[in-house]
Amino acid sequence: MTGPPEDPPEAQRLEGFYEVAVDGRTIFRMEEISEFKQSTVDDAVIAHVLSEGAGALAEDIEEEHDKTPEEIIEAAEPEIAEFDSDVGEWE
Repeated sequence: MTGPPEDPPEAQRLEGFYEVAVDGRTIFRMEEISEFKQSTVDDAVIAHVLSEGAGALAEDIEEEHDKTPEEIIEAAEPEIAEFDSDVGEWE
């Protein structure tokens, strides 16, 4: 298995970002404006959209593969790394 990319990703358009890599390959990135410019409503919308999207994606995966996302991850045992620009390193 390979690890996460050696160099941390750089924010390209917005100030803060969160990125996920599986076996060294970036699969997801979320960027946000500065937390100082983001309102409580902005946070609530992000939470709602992510929650709804995650639920729909999980349902699609279960329908297509007859397994939950957790079961698929457990069977594959991928190396998952997360990068948060606020932290500044892969975890």
